[in-house]
Amino acid sequence: MKNKILPFVIVLLVGVIFIIVSSIALNSMPDKDEMIKITGKITDIERERHGDDESHDVYVEYEIDDQLYEDKLGYYSSSFRVGQDITLYYEEENPQKVYAEGEEGFLKIFKVIGIVVTVFGALGMVYTMVKKRE
Repeated sequence: MKNKILPFVIVLLVGVIFIIVSSIALNSMPDKDEMIKITGKITDIERERHGDDESHDVYVEYEIDDQLYEDKLGYYSSSFRVGQDITLYYEEENPQKVYAEGEEGFLKIFKVIGIVVTVFGALGMVYTMVKKRE
C-alpha cells in the first residue's frame, strides 16, 4: 500500500510547498492601496539560459521628485518589451524599491496551482486507501 500512496504523498507535499512559498511572498509584498502609483519604463531585459531553463531579469527606470531611479522587478512577463511604459508602485519611505502592476497576480496563480495540486494529492491518497480496504 505504501508504494501506491507514495506518489500522492509527493504530489501533496509539492502542493503544500507551492502554497507556503506563494503565501510568504504575498504576505511580504506591501499593500498597493498604501503605495504611490507611477509610470516607469522598461530599460533592459536580461535573458540567461541554464540548460533547458531560461530566466529573465527585468530592469525599470522611473522618476520621483526629479530624481531618476532604476530597479530590478521581481517577475517577468512575456509581454514585456524594452522601452515599454509600465505601471509601478512604491512606498513613500522607500522609493528605491518598486513593484509592478500584476506582480501579485503571478503569486496568486502560483498559490491556486498549489491548492489544486494539494487537493489532487489528498484525494489520490484517500482513494488509494479506500480501494485497498475493499
